[in-house]
Amino acid sequence: MNEPRPSIESLQAELALLREAVLADEHVRAAQLLGQYQARLRLYVEQSGPARSEAGLVALLEAQRELTAQMSTIRDQALTWLLANRHSTTAVRAYARAGC
Repeated sequence: MNEPRPSIESLQAELALLREAVLADEHVRAAQLLGQYQARLRLYVEQSGPARSEAGLVALLEAQRELTAQMSTIRDQALTWLLANRHSTTAVRAYARAGC
């Protein structure tokens, strides 16, 4: 059975699901959704040709940029936490070696 032809609305819904997965730290699901989204976006562009909605694509691109910015913020926060934790662990080991 063939999947329905993608539309701007269906792509926006898929992007919203991807955002939910990212914000819920569901990394495996987010990766799967991203792959599906990319394939369906490619299909939309190929199938719609000159009839595609330029305004819809611009709105979709803006939503993608917002999600990318959110993902970058989440990544930076995780890095900060990891570095702080590493420094904390290193300090604990140093105190232990010093006999404190």
